[in-house]
Amino acid sequence: MTSNVRIATSQDVAFFYADEERPKVAVRAVIGEVDGNPVVLGGVAHSRGAFVAFMNMKPGAQSHARLIMQATRKAADEIFTKYRAPIYAYKEEGLESADRYLRHIGFIPLEDGGEVYIWQRQSR
Repeated sequence: MTSNVRIATSQDVAFFYADEERPKVAVRAVIGEVDGNPVVLGGVAHSRGAFVAFMNMKPGAQSHARLIMQATRKAADEIFTKYRAPIYAYKEEGLESADRYLRHIGFIPLEDGGEVYIWQRQSR
């Protein structure tokens, strides 16, 4: 099994959403693949004047936790750092690890117990 994380092209985004309706927003994203098959797509969506972080996974993707973290780190390092405007994220309801995951990659909640987070530029 080989895995790969790279910057996604527009063709990658179209292929990732081939079985469902593709979001009608512009994105800058990374794609994580296992044996050449897309497993995870994440980055920043430009929607209605705001920048929103996202991560979409195919069924079974959670079994590739290391790939998900590699994709997350690449998105943070190569996409999030390019923005001067705030990047927001919404905590996935019902996913216990969502708060810990968002904080780990540099997001902080806008209010205690809130669902909306903002990314803080980190120096490395």
